[in-house]
Amino acid sequence: VWTKQTLGEKVYVEIAVSPTDPENTVFIKDAVMQAVMTELGSRLGTKSESSSQMYVRLQSVGFTPMQRDSQGYVVAYRTTVSLGFQVHDGNGDVHAFSTVGRYDFVIEPSSVISETKRFESIKEGSAKAIDQAVLQLAATQMKRSHRQSFQGE
Repeated sequence: VWTKQTLGEKVYVEIAVSPTDPENTVFIKDAVMQAVMTELGSRLGTKSESSSQMYVRLQSVGFTPMQRDSQGYVVAYRTTVSLGFQVHDGNGDVHAFSTVGRYDFVIEPSSVISETKRFESIKEGSAKAIDQAVLQLAATQMKRSHRQSFQGE
């Protein structure tokens, strides 16, 4: 509720394509669009018809070995996705922040990360980073409302 009050009914979303990692940008775009509709309860709109704009940039994606089997093969990884946000809300304020999402997954011993696992882990890590962005925006709105109630506005 807080976030929808801040952003409004329609949100314009722009995802900056990473020149060094364009493939992962596509995964992130899907996750952001889904989050705007489900997590924020807003609809996507054009820049001119939306009361808010959200600009998202992929800062980094990394895979870290988390567990090895008895022969030393990696059997579990953690994907870490870092996203940068700049949100122009319906109140005319600009919020700039970064979030991180992590997702753990397993693979078969002595195998490489498949494209399917890679896609899934980046999408899930992105979704968690976006969840953090939603919380950040909600906290900002709650602080504003709290301040205004004390100031008698």
